[in-house]
Amino acid sequence: MKIIYNGNVQLIHGGTLTIAHAEHLLRSQIDDLDPELIELQCSSFDELREIRDGELKNSDWTQMPDTPLTTEQKQAWADYRQALRDLPNSNDDPTLAVWPTAPQEQ
Repeated sequence: MKIIYNGNVQLIHGGTLTIAHAEHLLRSQIDDLDPELIELQCSSFDELREIRDGELKNSDWTQMPDTPLTTEQKQAWADYRQALRDLPNSNDDPTLAVWPTAPQEQ
């Protein structure tokens, strides 16, 4: 998750709004904004993506045309990889992310 202050705030879900609008929303919902908490959450999403990217890289071989896996095994790995890709968008709190289980290699 990245928050960019340059006249606009880039939100995690891809939307953009002005700083004035963001401040209005924050004031209406939050009494005190804790910058350290925001940094921690941003760092956690970055860490989540870093670990996820490593898992995707480690399983790239499962989708190669010459892989020794059966069609069913290859599909199980494809499903696992899709669940990994969906992981950052399926959680509001990266510390509560439920990681998918990798298929058994046989």
